[in-house]
Amino acid sequence: MKKLIIVACCLVLSACARNRENVPYVPNPNINEPTKIIERVIKHQPAVYITVPYEVSAKSDCIEMRITEPGSRRKSPGDVANTICYQNIGRIVLNKGDIWYVEIIDRLGNWMYYVYSFDESEAKLFIDAMYTMMGKQ
Repeated sequence: MKKLIIVACCLVLSACARNRENVPYVPNPNINEPTKIIERVIKHQPAVYITVPYEVSAKSDCIEMRITEPGSRRKSPGDVANTICYQNIGRIVLNKGDIWYVEIIDRLGNWMYYVYSFDESEAKLFIDAMYTMMGKQ
């Protein structure tokens, strides 16, 4: 009986596990206007999956984002600033879950940021833009 309960629990937990699949992708690091693409894709993420920044600025060395404090409905001094510098990025991974998402990982293998998209082409274009900017460092 104990074994049956353990097996049942394992089945339930595995069914609840997030369906995630790494998708191999070779980026094109030579695209036009990469900063505009980065800003657009980050701003147009589906809000259900992440708190979408209200301000995004992709510069030659970093991406700067301002995110509203959790639970707040308007801008405030307590808003969170998030900066991702291209030189600190170790790798960028394309994933397919319920929707497409890009995982930005630092040089030590730590998660930095997720970027979500309903469209595979948008997710891949974002990766291309990121690698273009990383190549300029």
